[in-house]
Amino acid sequence: MRFIVILLSAALAGCASQQTVNLLPRGDAERGSGTLDRLTNDLVVTVGDKTYKGKSMLRTATTTSWGFLGPRTSTSYSDQSTALLIGEGGQMRCEFTWDAMMIQATGICVDSKNATYDLLIKNP
Repeated sequence: MRFIVILLSAALAGCASQQTVNLLPRGDAERGSGTLDRLTNDLVVTVGDKTYKGKSMLRTATTTSWGFLGPRTSTSYSDQSTALLIGEGGQMRCEFTWDAMMIQATGICVDSKNATYDLLIKNP
């Protein structure tokens, strides 16, 4: 069911498969920005002169139950996503939560120097 909501959200977004990513530092680090391509799940962010690239992954769970006709496997999707980004500055780990319509997300990212950023993903 959640997968259907994701597909409908993507269809309603139309050509807006590119979403804007903003990274707001919690300390002295520079602000960052980038894009998330919702069709390919490519996440690219730039902080200062360093660019980080990777894939975002929507968390899923698979369950198998036994019914009258044998085993039944189902996959459920959550509103939680993660991403591991690699770049010139090392790596950056991100965790974020989507809103009910799977259009915007908020979360945090931490780079390999332990700089923490608040993450906001939204339509341009």
